[in-house]
Amino acid sequence: MLSRLKFRHKLALLPGVAAAGGLVLLVVVAVQGGRSARQLELIENGYYPSVAMSRDLQEALTTLQRALQDAVAAADETQLDEADTVAERIRASLAEGRANPLLDAGEVDELGARFDAYYGLARSTSRQMITGQGSGDLMANLREMTSRFSKLDQDLAARSARDGQRIEEAFARTRQMQRASVWTGVVAILGSLGVLVLLSLRFLRETTGALAEITGAAHRITSGDIEQSVTYRSSDELG
Repeated sequence: MLSRLKFRHKLALLPGVAAAGGLVLLVVVAVQGGRSARQLELIENGYYPSVAMSRDLQEALTTLQRALQDAVAAADETQLDEADTVAERIRASLAEGRANPLLDAGEVDELGARFDAYYGLARSTSRQMITGQGSGDLMANLREMTSRFSKLDQDLAARSARDGQRIEEAFARTRQMQRASVWTGVVAILGSLGVLVLLSLRFLRETTGALAEITGAAHRITSGDIEQSVTYRSSDELG
């Protein structure tokens, strides 16, 4: 097939192969770069905010419990307003978490419902302890309040650990994609160089063979042997 090409086309084939190899390399870099960028964007806008939310909620939950305890210790019902402020901050954080692309909105809503159930019981129980007024068995309410707090705190700690693991896995995938990009680029470059070397050797062999035939015929003609034929199996200009 190569022997049917014109000589100028054979010469043009070499830079064409080099250009094709460069194009493959460019596509690989662009595709892998885009994937890495999207992965890093998920880490920045998804995983890290999720970890931060879980840790902030844990701290706020502890602050909320302390505010309730302080109100009970001071026997001051007005101090429950401070706990209400912390509770609103927790609800706002959960509402913001619903916009996180990596978080299940239903899971966030379920967490919010559990918090509301805990805080409703915790506030009413604290008020009951302050005023001595309220419904339900105080000790049973205290046990239930403590149980709900512990479950919420443990769940938030588990979420924080899970998201931290996801961040490590996301960085590992990013490094893997970068290594794959490098190796694919190396293969593309070596493949292009290999094809260039093979084509160059093929064209060089054909050209030098033809020139050797022509040179030999010329020498024989100068020696007086006029009838000469040159064998060159190609349809290019030399043929």
